[in-house]
Amino acid sequence: CSFEIGRATAMAEFLEYDWDRFAKEHIMLDRRLKKKDSVADKQTALNALKEAVGASMDLALRDKSRCQDDNFLEMFLYARKYDVQESFQLLINYYSYRQRNPDLFKNLTLQDEGIAHALEDGLPGVLAERDRRGRCVLIMFASNWNPALYTLTSIYRALILTLEKALEDVHNQANGFVIVVD
Repeated sequence: CSFEIGRATAMAEFLEYDWDRFAKEHIMLDRRLKKKDSVADKQTALNALKEAVGASMDLALRDKSRCQDDNFLEMFLYARKYDVQESFQLLINYYSYRQRNPDLFKNLTLQDEGIAHALEDGLPGVLAERDRRGRCVLIMFASNWNPALYTLTSIYRALILTLEKALEDVHNQANGFVIVVD
């Protein structure tokens, strides 16, 4: 990566990485989660969310089969700090979006040719290191896009697939993401 000398000072903020701070924040996050949410509290919240899903008449939750997976439901609980009502609303929003946009989620796999091309071109790319706040960094270089090979929709689908896979990591659920588009 090259940059102009005059910009080096401005970019230094982004190039520095305070490893001690990251480690301390990570330890503090783990401590907060352990203090705030005991295993019993988490299980109670999980059971309450399952009960809310089972009792729901919302059309977004017609197919409740995936809502029986504890790991899947815990993603929503964790994202909303185990607030059952907010987690339930997030779950409804997730399914509503999927139902309103079925073409985006149909065959959302690496075997889809457009998604595969986009990912091969780094659209998006995922950096191996996190930023100083512990967030996962996704990067997209618009100059890598070859519109003759795949559409903008394929890039969006590749981004959705990447985010869904990345959200399987609890640290990403806690810290979030940064997306850099160039």
